[in-house]
Amino acid sequence: MAKNNVLLSALDGRQFLQWGEFLKKLGWDVEVIDGRQIYIRRVPLLNHSVIKIQHAVGPMPFAKIDKIAKKYNCVYIVIEPHAYKFNKQDYLKNGYQESFFRFAHTATRRINIASFETEIFKSFSENARRNIKKAKEMGVIVKPVFFKDEKDDSEFRMFYKLLKNLSKMKKFYVPSYDEFHKKWVSFKDNSFLLFGLDPKDKKPVAVVWYGFYKPVISYFQTGINNRGYDLLANYLLVWEGILLGKKLGMKVFDFESVYDPRYPNVNKRWKNYTEFKTRFHGEYLEYPPAYIKFYSPIFKLMYTFSTLFAKKPKAVFHSNINGHILIDKSYGSKTVFSGGPQSGGEFVWMWRRLISQVKSSKLKVKNCLILGVGGGTVIEFLKKYFPDVKITAVEIDPIMVQIAKEHFNLDPKLASKVVISDAVLWVNKKPANRKYDLIIVDLFIGALNPPSSRQGDFLKKLREILNKNGIILYNSQYQEKKPEEFEEFRALCSSFFSQVEQVYGFKKNRVLLINR
Repeated sequence: MAKNNVLLSALDGRQFLQWGEFLKKLGWDVEVIDGRQIYIRRVPLLNHSVIKIQHAVGPMPFAKIDKIAKKYNCVYIVIEPHAYKFNKQDYLKNGYQESFFRFAHTATRRINIASFETEIFKSFSENARRNIKKAKEMGVIVKPVFFKDEKDDSEFRMFYKLLKNLSKMKKFYVPSYDEFHKKWVSFKDNSFLLFGLDPKDKKPVAVVWYGFYKPVISYFQTGINNRGYDLLANYLLVWEGILLGKKLGMKVFDFESVYDPRYPNVNKRWKNYTEFKTRFHGEYLEYPPAYIKFYSPIFKLMYTFSTLFAKKPKAVFHSNINGHILIDKSYGSKTVFSGGPQSGGEFVWMWRRLISQVKSSKLKVKNCLILGVGGGTVIEFLKKYFPDVKITAVEIDPIMVQIAKEHFNLDPKLASKVVISDAVLWVNKKPANRKYDLIIVDLFIGALNPPSSRQGDFLKKLREILNKNGIILYNSQYQEKKPEEFEEFRALCSSFFSQVEQVYGFKKNRVLLINR
Protein backbone atom coordinates (compact mmCIF):
# COMPACT_ATOMS: atom_id res chain seq x y z
CA MET A 1 0.00 0.00 0.00
CA ALA A 2 1.36 3.44 -0.93
CA LYS A 3 2.86 5.26 2.05
CA ASN A 4 3.61 8.55 0.28
CA ASN A 5 0.67 10.91 0.84
CA VAL A 6 1.17 12.57 -2.56
CA LEU A 7 0.86 9.18 -4.26
CA LEU A 8 -1.95 7.96 -2.02
CA SER A 9 -4.12 11.08 -2.28
CA ALA A 10 -3.64 11.82 -6.00
CA LEU A 11 -6.76 12.01 -8.15
CA ASP A 12 -7.71 8.99 -10.25
CA GLY A 13 -8.48 9.47 -13.95
CA ARG A 14 -12.16 8.64 -13.41
CA GLN A 15 -12.49 11.85 -11.46
CA PHE A 16 -10.86 14.03 -14.12
CA LEU A 17 -13.39 16.56 -15.43
CA GLN A 18 -12.72 15.24 -18.92
CA TRP A 19 -13.87 11.80 -17.84
CA GLY A 20 -17.23 13.28 -16.96
CA GLU A 21 -17.43 14.86 -20.42
CA PHE A 22 -16.60 11.50 -21.96
CA LEU A 23 -19.39 9.71 -20.06
CA LYS A 24 -21.86 12.41 -21.09
CA LYS A 25 -21.09 11.52 -24.70
CA LEU A 26 -21.88 7.90 -23.83
CA GLY A 27 -25.30 8.87 -22.52
CA TRP A 28 -24.64 9.35 -18.80
CA ASP A 29 -25.77 12.30 -16.71
CA VAL A 30 -23.10 13.88 -14.54
CA GLU A 31 -23.50 15.77 -11.29
CA VAL A 32 -20.67 17.33 -9.31
CA ILE A 33 -20.89 17.47 -5.51
CA ASP A 34 -18.07 19.03 -3.50
CA GLY A 35 -15.67 18.39 -6.38
CA ARG A 36 -16.69 14.75 -6.78
CA GLN A 37 -18.20 13.56 -10.05
CA ILE A 38 -21.30 11.38 -9.83
CA TYR A 39 -22.35 9.37 -12.87
CA ILE A 40 -26.05 8.63 -13.45
CA ARG A 41 -27.37 6.17 -15.99
CA ARG A 42 -31.07 6.35 -16.73
CA VAL A 43 -32.80 2.99 -17.24
CA PRO A 44 -34.50 2.95 -20.70
CA LEU A 45 -38.33 2.90 -20.66
CA LEU A 46 -38.36 3.18 -16.86
CA ASN A 47 -38.40 6.24 -14.67
CA HIS A 48 -35.39 4.96 -12.73
CA SER A 49 -31.62 5.23 -12.76
CA VAL A 50 -28.46 3.65 -11.40
CA ILE A 51 -25.54 5.68 -10.08
CA LYS A 52 -21.81 5.04 -9.80
CA ILE A 53 -19.07 7.06 -8.13
CA GLN A 54 -15.56 5.95 -9.03
CA HIS A 55 -12.46 6.61 -6.95
CA ALA A 56 -13.58 9.94 -5.52
CA VAL A 57 -11.45 11.03 -2.57
CA GLY A 58 -13.23 10.78 0.80
CA PRO A 59 -14.85 11.57 3.06
CA MET A 60 -17.98 11.15 0.97
CA PRO A 61 -20.89 13.65 1.27
CA PHE A 62 -23.46 10.90 1.87
CA ALA A 63 -26.41 13.20 2.62
CA LYS A 64 -25.92 15.10 -0.64
CA ILE A 65 -25.54 11.84 -2.54
CA ASP A 66 -28.90 10.69 -1.15
CA LYS A 67 -30.49 13.86 -2.54
CA ILE A 68 -29.06 13.14 -5.99
CA ALA A 69 -30.34 9.57 -5.76
CA LYS A 70 -33.82 10.86 -4.92
CA LYS A 71 -33.68 13.43 -7.73
CA TYR A 72 -32.99 10.72 -10.32
CA ASN A 73 -35.23 8.06 -8.74
CA CYS A 74 -32.19 5.83 -8.25
CA VAL A 75 -32.66 2.11 -7.52
CA TYR A 76 -29.10 1.58 -6.32
CA ILE A 77 -25.79 3.38 -6.14
CA VAL A 78 -22.33 1.81 -6.30
CA ILE A 79 -19.36 3.66 -4.85
CA GLU A 80 -15.85 2.46 -5.61
CA PRO A 81 -13.93 4.40 -2.95
CA HIS A 82 -10.57 6.06 -3.24
CA ALA A 83 -8.03 4.68 -0.76
CA TYR A 84 -7.25 8.11 0.69
CA LYS A 85 -9.32 8.97 3.79
CA PHE A 86 -11.43 5.85 3.33
CA ASN A 87 -13.44 4.84 6.40
CA LYS A 88 -15.43 1.63 6.13
CA GLN A 89 -17.62 2.53 9.10
CA ASP A 90 -18.84 5.69 7.35
CA TYR A 91 -20.24 3.55 4.55
CA LEU A 92 -21.89 1.05 6.86
CA LYS A 93 -23.47 3.80 8.97
CA ASN A 94 -24.99 5.33 5.84
CA GLY A 95 -26.68 2.16 4.65
CA TYR A 96 -24.03 0.73 2.33
CA GLN A 97 -22.77 -2.84 2.12
CA GLU A 98 -19.84 -4.40 0.30
CA SER A 99 -20.63 -5.14 -3.33
CA PHE A 100 -19.29 -7.60 -5.87
CA PHE A 101 -19.92 -4.99 -8.60
CA ARG A 102 -16.63 -3.58 -9.89
CA PHE A 103 -16.50 -1.14 -12.81
CA ALA A 104 -13.09 0.51 -12.41
CA HIS A 105 -9.67 -1.01 -11.77
CA THR A 106 -9.11 -2.04 -8.15
CA ALA A 107 -5.34 -1.57 -7.92
CA THR A 108 -2.67 0.56 -9.51
CA ARG A 109 1.00 1.44 -9.30
CA ARG A 110 2.17 5.03 -8.94
CA ILE A 111 5.54 6.75 -9.23
CA ASN A 112 6.59 10.01 -7.59
CA ILE A 113 8.00 12.04 -10.49
CA ALA A 114 8.55 15.23 -8.51
CA SER A 115 12.12 14.19 -7.69
CA PHE A 116 15.19 14.50 -9.93
CA GLU A 117 15.29 12.54 -13.19
CA THR A 118 18.39 10.63 -12.08
CA GLU A 119 16.67 9.55 -8.86
CA ILE A 120 13.57 8.40 -10.73
CA PHE A 121 15.64 6.40 -13.21
CA LYS A 122 17.67 4.77 -10.43
CA SER A 123 14.45 3.70 -8.72
CA PHE A 124 13.53 1.44 -11.66
CA SER A 125 14.50 -2.21 -11.72
CA GLU A 126 17.79 -3.13 -13.35
CA ASN A 127 15.79 -4.79 -16.14
CA ALA A 128 13.79 -1.62 -16.90
CA ARG A 129 16.90 0.59 -16.90
CA ARG A 130 18.74 -1.78 -19.21
CA ASN A 131 15.84 -2.03 -21.67
CA ILE A 132 15.41 1.75 -21.82
CA LYS A 133 19.10 2.11 -22.65
CA LYS A 134 18.90 -0.64 -25.28
CA ALA A 135 15.89 0.99 -26.96
CA LYS A 136 17.87 4.22 -27.23
CA GLU A 137 20.93 2.38 -28.56
CA MET A 138 18.77 0.69 -31.23
CA GLY A 139 17.65 4.15 -32.34
CA VAL A 140 13.95 4.12 -31.45
CA ILE A 141 12.52 7.52 -32.36
CA VAL A 142 10.03 9.05 -29.91
CA LYS A 143 7.34 11.18 -31.51
CA PRO A 144 4.96 13.17 -29.25
CA VAL A 145 1.52 14.15 -30.57
CA PHE A 146 -0.53 16.74 -28.70
CA PHE A 147 -4.13 16.59 -29.87
CA LYS A 148 -4.83 20.28 -29.39
CA ASP A 149 -2.40 20.86 -32.26
CA GLU A 150 -3.99 18.26 -34.55
CA LYS A 151 -6.55 19.13 -37.24
CA ASP A 152 -7.97 15.60 -37.57
CA ASP A 153 -7.91 12.20 -35.89
CA SER A 154 -5.42 10.51 -38.22
CA GLU A 155 -2.77 10.10 -35.50
CA PHE A 156 -5.40 8.79 -33.10
CA ARG A 157 -6.49 6.24 -35.69
CA MET A 158 -2.91 4.99 -35.83
CA PHE A 159 -2.98 4.63 -32.04
CA TYR A 160 -6.19 2.60 -32.28
CA LYS A 161 -4.68 0.38 -34.99
CA LEU A 162 -1.72 -0.49 -32.75
CA LEU A 163 -4.04 -1.02 -29.79
CA LYS A 164 -6.19 -3.42 -31.82
CA ASN A 165 -3.06 -5.24 -32.91
CA LEU A 166 -2.05 -5.72 -29.28
CA SER A 167 -5.55 -6.91 -28.37
CA LYS A 168 -5.32 -9.64 -31.01
CA MET A 169 -1.88 -10.68 -29.77
CA LYS A 170 -2.91 -10.79 -26.11
CA LYS A 171 -6.58 -11.68 -26.68
CA PHE A 172 -8.40 -8.93 -24.80
CA TYR A 173 -11.48 -6.88 -25.66
CA VAL A 174 -11.21 -3.35 -27.06
CA PRO A 175 -14.28 -1.08 -27.37
CA SER A 176 -15.25 0.35 -30.75
CA TYR A 177 -13.39 3.21 -32.37
CA ASP A 178 -16.52 5.34 -31.95
CA GLU A 179 -16.27 5.03 -28.17
CA PHE A 180 -12.55 5.77 -28.20
CA HIS A 181 -13.15 8.76 -30.46
CA LYS A 182 -15.58 10.22 -27.92
CA LYS A 183 -12.96 9.83 -25.22
CA TRP A 184 -10.38 11.44 -27.49
CA VAL A 185 -12.63 14.46 -28.11
CA SER A 186 -13.23 14.83 -24.37
CA PHE A 187 -9.51 14.67 -23.52
CA LYS A 188 -8.26 16.54 -26.58
CA ASP A 189 -6.68 19.37 -24.58
CA ASN A 190 -5.47 17.16 -21.73
CA SER A 191 -3.84 14.20 -23.39
CA PHE A 192 -1.15 13.25 -25.87
CA LEU A 193 0.30 10.27 -27.68
CA LEU A 194 3.89 9.08 -27.59
CA PHE A 195 4.78 7.03 -30.63
CA GLY A 196 7.85 4.84 -30.90
CA LEU A 197 9.08 4.85 -34.51
CA ASP A 198 11.18 2.19 -36.19
CA PRO A 199 14.59 3.78 -36.94
CA LYS A 200 14.69 1.97 -40.30
CA ASP A 201 11.48 3.19 -41.93
CA LYS A 202 10.14 5.71 -39.37
CA LYS A 203 6.87 3.76 -39.07
CA PRO A 204 5.04 3.58 -35.71
CA VAL A 205 5.71 0.32 -33.85
CA ALA A 206 4.46 1.28 -30.39
CA VAL A 207 2.32 3.97 -28.77
CA VAL A 208 1.08 5.10 -25.36
CA TRP A 209 -1.89 7.40 -24.80
CA TYR A 210 -1.39 9.65 -21.78
CA GLY A 211 -3.96 11.83 -20.04
CA PHE A 212 -3.05 14.52 -17.54
CA TYR A 213 -4.82 16.58 -14.92
CA LYS A 214 -2.63 18.22 -12.28
CA PRO A 215 -0.84 16.73 -10.47
CA VAL A 216 -1.35 13.38 -12.24
CA ILE A 217 -0.29 11.98 -15.58
CA SER A 218 -2.13 8.74 -16.36
CA TYR A 219 -1.08 5.86 -18.55
CA PHE A 220 -4.37 5.36 -20.41
CA GLN A 221 -3.71 2.71 -23.06
CA THR A 222 -0.91 1.29 -25.12
CA GLY A 223 -0.52 -0.40 -28.48
CA ILE A 224 2.44 -2.24 -29.98
CA ASN A 225 3.44 -4.73 -32.67
CA ASN A 226 6.14 -7.42 -32.71
CA ARG A 227 8.72 -5.02 -34.09
CA GLY A 228 7.98 -2.67 -31.20
CA TYR A 229 8.63 -5.47 -28.74
CA ASP A 230 11.91 -6.31 -30.49
CA LEU A 231 13.01 -2.68 -30.17
CA LEU A 232 11.89 -2.51 -26.49
CA ALA A 233 9.96 0.61 -27.45
CA ASN A 234 7.37 0.05 -24.70
CA TYR A 235 10.02 0.64 -22.01
CA LEU A 236 11.29 3.82 -23.62
CA LEU A 237 7.76 5.24 -24.00
CA VAL A 238 7.12 4.92 -20.27
CA TRP A 239 10.34 6.76 -19.45
CA GLU A 240 9.68 9.48 -22.03
CA GLY A 241 6.11 9.80 -20.72
CA ILE A 242 7.47 10.42 -17.23
CA LEU A 243 9.89 13.06 -18.52
CA LEU A 244 7.18 14.83 -20.51
CA GLY A 245 4.86 14.64 -17.50
CA LYS A 246 7.52 16.42 -15.43
CA LYS A 247 7.76 19.18 -18.05
CA LEU A 248 3.99 19.62 -17.84
CA GLY A 249 4.28 20.12 -14.08
CA MET A 250 2.93 16.73 -13.03
CA LYS A 251 4.08 15.09 -9.80
CA VAL A 252 2.49 11.65 -9.96
CA PHE A 253 2.72 9.03 -12.71
CA ASP A 254 -0.25 6.66 -12.49
CA PHE A 255 -0.15 3.32 -14.33
CA GLU A 256 -3.98 3.25 -13.97
CA SER A 257 -4.43 -0.49 -13.48
CA VAL A 258 -2.55 -3.59 -12.39
CA TYR A 259 -3.55 -7.15 -11.53
CA ASP A 260 -5.18 -7.39 -8.10
CA PRO A 261 -4.65 -10.72 -6.24
CA ARG A 262 -7.78 -10.05 -4.17
CA TYR A 263 -9.77 -10.89 -7.29
CA PRO A 264 -7.77 -13.75 -8.87
CA ASN A 265 -10.51 -14.72 -11.31
CA VAL A 266 -10.95 -11.20 -12.69
CA ASN A 267 -8.73 -9.96 -15.50
CA LYS A 268 -6.23 -12.82 -15.30
CA ARG A 269 -4.62 -11.50 -18.48
CA TRP A 270 -3.56 -8.39 -16.58
CA LYS A 271 -0.79 -10.43 -14.95
CA ASN A 272 1.49 -10.09 -17.97
CA TYR A 273 1.38 -6.32 -18.31
CA THR A 274 1.39 -5.96 -14.53
CA GLU A 275 4.78 -7.64 -14.52
CA PHE A 276 5.94 -5.05 -17.06
CA LYS A 277 4.65 -2.14 -14.96
CA THR A 278 6.15 -3.58 -11.78
CA ARG A 279 9.62 -3.26 -13.31
CA PHE A 280 9.30 0.51 -12.93
CA HIS A 281 8.72 0.02 -9.22
CA GLY A 282 6.90 2.99 -7.68
CA GLU A 283 4.34 2.15 -5.01
CA TYR A 284 1.50 -0.34 -5.18
CA LEU A 285 -1.96 1.00 -4.27
CA GLU A 286 -5.09 -1.05 -3.64
CA TYR A 287 -8.49 0.60 -3.71
CA PRO A 288 -11.05 -0.51 -1.11
CA PRO A 289 -13.85 -2.85 -2.22
CA ALA A 290 -16.96 -1.38 -3.82
CA TYR A 291 -20.01 -0.50 -1.71
CA ILE A 292 -23.65 -0.55 -2.75
CA LYS A 293 -26.77 1.11 -1.34
CA PHE A 294 -30.29 0.21 -2.42
CA TYR A 295 -33.20 2.59 -2.75
CA SER A 296 -35.50 -0.12 -4.11
CA PRO A 297 -36.43 -3.18 -1.99
CA ILE A 298 -37.09 -5.20 -5.15
CA PHE A 299 -33.61 -4.57 -6.56
CA LYS A 300 -32.08 -5.31 -3.16
CA LEU A 301 -33.85 -8.67 -3.09
CA MET A 302 -32.70 -9.46 -6.63
CA TYR A 303 -29.11 -8.50 -5.77
CA THR A 304 -29.15 -10.53 -2.55
CA PHE A 305 -30.39 -13.59 -4.43
CA SER A 306 -27.65 -13.20 -7.06
CA THR A 307 -24.93 -13.05 -4.39
CA LEU A 308 -25.86 -16.55 -3.25
CA PHE A 309 -24.16 -17.86 -6.38
CA ALA A 310 -21.32 -15.34 -6.55
CA LYS A 311 -17.86 -16.35 -5.40
CA LYS A 312 -16.70 -13.95 -2.73
CA PRO A 313 -13.28 -12.40 -3.35
CA LYS A 314 -10.52 -13.27 -0.96
CA ALA A 315 -9.25 -10.39 1.11
CA VAL A 316 -5.65 -9.70 0.17
CA PHE A 317 -3.51 -6.94 1.63
CA HIS A 318 -0.17 -5.76 0.32
CA SER A 319 2.45 -5.05 2.94
CA ASN A 320 5.95 -3.70 2.39
CA ILE A 321 7.03 -5.96 5.27
CA ASN A 322 5.03 -9.18 4.87
CA GLY A 323 4.29 -8.97 1.15
CA HIS A 324 0.82 -10.19 0.17
CA ILE A 325 -1.31 -11.12 3.16
CA LEU A 326 -4.35 -13.30 2.51
CA ILE A 327 -7.45 -13.59 4.69
CA ASP A 328 -9.02 -17.02 4.28
CA LYS A 329 -10.28 -19.91 6.42
CA SER A 330 -8.37 -22.65 8.25
CA TYR A 331 -9.85 -25.14 10.71
CA GLY A 332 -13.18 -23.40 10.22
CA SER A 333 -11.91 -20.02 11.43
CA LYS A 334 -10.87 -16.85 9.66
CA THR A 335 -7.09 -16.92 9.32
CA VAL A 336 -4.27 -14.60 8.29
CA PHE A 337 -1.90 -16.20 5.78
CA SER A 338 1.51 -14.80 4.92
CA GLY A 339 3.93 -17.54 3.97
CA GLY A 340 1.69 -19.84 6.02
CA PRO A 341 -0.98 -19.29 8.69
CA GLN A 342 -0.14 -16.38 10.99
CA SER A 343 -3.19 -15.74 13.15
CA GLY A 344 -6.67 -17.17 13.65
CA GLY A 345 -7.40 -20.75 12.54
CA GLU A 346 -5.59 -23.31 14.70
CA PHE A 347 -3.97 -20.49 16.67
CA VAL A 348 -7.32 -19.51 18.19
CA TRP A 349 -7.45 -22.82 20.04
CA MET A 350 -3.73 -22.65 20.86
CA TRP A 351 -3.82 -19.22 22.48
CA ARG A 352 -7.07 -19.91 24.31
CA ARG A 353 -5.51 -23.00 25.86
CA LEU A 354 -2.20 -21.34 26.74
CA ILE A 355 -3.67 -18.21 28.30
CA SER A 356 -6.22 -20.23 30.26
CA GLN A 357 -3.27 -22.24 31.63
CA VAL A 358 -1.61 -19.00 32.70
CA LYS A 359 -4.84 -18.09 34.48
CA SER A 360 -4.91 -21.48 36.23
CA SER A 361 -1.32 -21.00 37.43
CA LYS A 362 -2.54 -18.21 39.75
CA LEU A 363 -0.02 -15.80 38.23
CA LYS A 364 -1.11 -12.22 38.83
CA VAL A 365 -0.94 -10.54 35.44
CA LYS A 366 -1.20 -6.78 35.79
CA ASN A 367 1.16 -5.73 33.01
CA CYS A 368 1.58 -7.66 29.78
CA LEU A 369 3.82 -7.09 26.78
CA ILE A 370 2.79 -8.60 23.43
CA LEU A 371 5.39 -8.65 20.67
CA GLY A 372 3.54 -9.28 17.41
CA VAL A 373 -0.16 -8.41 17.14
CA GLY A 374 -1.21 -10.54 14.15
CA GLY A 375 -4.99 -10.78 14.06
CA GLY A 376 -5.31 -9.70 17.70
CA THR A 377 -6.26 -13.18 18.99
CA VAL A 378 -3.87 -12.94 21.96
CA ILE A 379 -5.18 -9.54 23.03
CA GLU A 380 -8.77 -10.79 23.03
CA PHE A 381 -8.04 -13.83 25.20
CA LEU A 382 -5.90 -11.83 27.61
CA LYS A 383 -8.75 -9.40 28.21
CA LYS A 384 -11.14 -12.31 28.62
CA TYR A 385 -9.09 -14.03 31.33
CA PHE A 386 -7.46 -10.90 32.83
CA PRO A 387 -9.98 -8.04 32.41
CA ASP A 388 -7.86 -5.50 34.31
CA VAL A 389 -4.54 -6.22 32.63
CA LYS A 390 -2.62 -3.34 31.06
CA ILE A 391 -1.41 -4.41 27.64
CA THR A 392 1.39 -2.94 25.57
CA ALA A 393 1.37 -4.40 22.05
CA VAL A 394 4.22 -3.90 19.59
CA GLU A 395 3.77 -4.66 15.88
CA ILE A 396 6.16 -3.75 13.08
CA ASP A 397 3.57 -3.96 10.30
CA PRO A 398 0.74 -1.36 10.34
CA ILE A 399 -1.10 -3.48 7.77
CA MET A 400 -1.37 -6.28 10.35
CA VAL A 401 -2.98 -3.86 12.80
CA GLN A 402 -5.38 -2.74 10.06
CA ILE A 403 -6.29 -6.39 9.37
CA ALA A 404 -6.87 -7.05 13.06
CA LYS A 405 -9.32 -4.15 13.19
CA GLU A 406 -11.14 -4.77 9.91
CA HIS A 407 -11.32 -8.57 9.75
CA PHE A 408 -10.98 -9.75 13.34
CA ASN A 409 -12.96 -6.94 15.00
CA LEU A 410 -10.09 -6.04 17.27
CA ASP A 411 -11.01 -3.13 19.50
CA PRO A 412 -7.83 -1.00 19.81
CA LYS A 413 -9.03 0.08 23.26
CA LEU A 414 -8.40 -3.45 24.56
CA ALA A 415 -4.69 -2.70 24.48
CA SER A 416 -3.52 0.14 26.68
CA LYS A 417 -0.91 0.97 24.06
CA VAL A 418 -0.28 -0.20 20.48
CA VAL A 419 3.19 0.67 19.17
CA ILE A 420 4.12 0.42 15.49
CA SER A 421 7.78 -0.53 15.70
CA ASP A 422 10.32 -3.28 15.22
CA ALA A 423 9.70 -5.30 18.39
CA VAL A 424 13.34 -6.32 18.84
CA LEU A 425 14.62 -2.74 18.55
CA TRP A 426 11.81 -1.51 20.83
CA VAL A 427 12.68 -4.07 23.52
CA ASN A 428 16.40 -3.31 23.31
CA LYS A 429 15.67 0.38 23.99
CA LYS A 430 13.23 -0.37 26.83
CA PRO A 431 14.39 0.77 30.31
CA ALA A 432 15.01 -2.22 32.58
CA ASN A 433 13.01 -0.61 35.41
CA ARG A 434 9.72 -1.21 33.54
CA LYS A 435 8.74 -4.81 34.31
CA TYR A 436 6.08 -7.11 32.89
CA ASP A 437 4.32 -10.06 34.51
CA LEU A 438 3.71 -11.75 31.17
CA ILE A 439 5.58 -11.36 27.89
CA ILE A 440 4.23 -13.01 24.76
CA VAL A 441 6.62 -13.26 21.83
CA ASP A 442 4.73 -14.04 18.62
CA LEU A 443 7.02 -12.62 15.95
CA PHE A 444 6.85 -14.06 12.45
CA ILE A 445 7.73 -12.91 8.96
CA GLY A 446 6.20 -15.64 6.85
CA ALA A 447 6.85 -19.01 8.51
CA LEU A 448 9.95 -17.93 10.43
CA ASN A 449 10.84 -15.80 13.42
CA PRO A 450 12.98 -12.77 12.58
CA PRO A 451 16.61 -13.87 13.18
CA SER A 452 17.17 -10.97 15.59
CA SER A 453 14.45 -12.36 17.88
CA ARG A 454 16.41 -15.60 18.32
CA GLN A 455 19.65 -14.00 19.49
CA GLY A 456 21.16 -13.98 22.97
CA ASP A 457 21.08 -10.18 23.25
CA PHE A 458 17.32 -10.15 22.75
CA LEU A 459 16.72 -12.96 25.25
CA LYS A 460 18.91 -11.19 27.78
CA LYS A 461 16.86 -8.00 27.41
CA LEU A 462 13.61 -9.96 27.80
CA ARG A 463 14.95 -11.31 31.08
CA GLU A 464 15.71 -7.78 32.29
CA ILE A 465 12.16 -6.51 31.72
CA LEU A 466 10.44 -9.63 33.09
CA ASN A 467 9.18 -9.51 36.69
CA LYS A 468 10.81 -11.89 39.17
CA ASN A 469 7.85 -14.28 39.12
CA GLY A 470 6.80 -13.49 35.56
CA ILE A 471 6.70 -15.82 32.56
CA ILE A 472 7.33 -15.64 28.84
CA LEU A 473 5.34 -17.49 26.19
CA TYR A 474 7.64 -17.69 23.18
CA ASN A 475 6.06 -18.91 19.93
CA SER A 476 9.03 -20.39 18.10
CA GLN A 477 9.37 -21.49 14.51
CA TYR A 478 9.83 -25.20 13.88
CA GLN A 479 11.18 -26.73 10.70
CA GLU A 480 10.53 -30.45 10.33
CA LYS A 481 13.63 -30.87 8.19
CA LYS A 482 15.76 -29.06 10.78
CA PRO A 483 14.53 -30.23 14.22
CA GLU A 484 17.97 -29.60 15.67
CA GLU A 485 17.50 -25.88 15.03
CA PHE A 486 14.66 -25.73 17.56
CA GLU A 487 16.66 -27.73 20.12
CA GLU A 488 19.56 -25.31 19.72
CA PHE A 489 17.23 -22.37 20.31
CA ARG A 490 15.72 -24.01 23.38
CA ALA A 491 19.24 -24.59 24.72
CA LEU A 492 20.05 -20.92 24.10
CA CYS A 493 16.96 -19.90 26.09
CA SER A 494 18.04 -22.21 28.93
CA SER A 495 21.33 -20.34 29.18
CA PHE A 496 19.42 -17.17 30.15
CA PHE A 497 16.42 -18.53 32.07
CA SER A 498 15.99 -20.99 34.92
CA GLN A 499 13.15 -22.95 33.32
CA VAL A 500 12.32 -23.52 29.65
CA GLU A 501 9.51 -25.94 28.89
CA GLN A 502 7.73 -26.80 25.65
CA VAL A 503 3.99 -26.45 26.31
CA TYR A 504 2.60 -26.67 22.80
CA GLY A 505 3.68 -28.25 19.55
CA PHE A 506 2.28 -27.95 16.05
CA LYS A 507 3.61 -28.72 12.60
CA LYS A 508 5.42 -25.43 12.09
CA ASN A 509 5.70 -23.97 15.57
CA ARG A 510 6.54 -24.80 19.18
CA VAL A 511 5.58 -22.67 22.18
CA LEU A 512 8.04 -22.37 25.06
CA LEU A 513 7.01 -21.45 28.60
CA ILE A 514 9.93 -19.59 30.10
CA ASN A 515 10.48 -18.64 33.75
CA ARG A 516 13.07 -16.19 34.89
